Amino acid sequence: MSDILIRGMEMPKSCADCFLEDPYDGYNCRIIPKSANWGLGERPSWCPLVEVPTPHGDLIDRDALRDNNCDVFEINGADGTILAMDVSIIDDAPIIIPASEEET
Repeated sequence: MSDILIRGMEMPKSCADCFLEDPYDGYNCRIIPKSANWGLGERPSWCPLVEVPTPHGDLIDRDALRDNNCDVFEINGADGTILAMDVSIIDDAPIIIPASEEET
């Protein structure tokens, strides 16, 4: 399953506010086959929605950046922590989600 971003959609406060709640299927979530917390007034812990804070700059794939440019990183062998890098490679990193309008 891949992820999607719905621009302009506010994070619902509860299942009752969410367009993914299916009233024709016993008020279940359309993504995860679980009963929605319709009357509790809050999103359940298993909710698949993740808020992307705005404003934000371009969101990049950190792993792709690390894999494709490993020769410009100084990496700690014990835990893989990046200790130093040539920051100019960030400009060429693949963009996953472009910057929000507030950032442009």
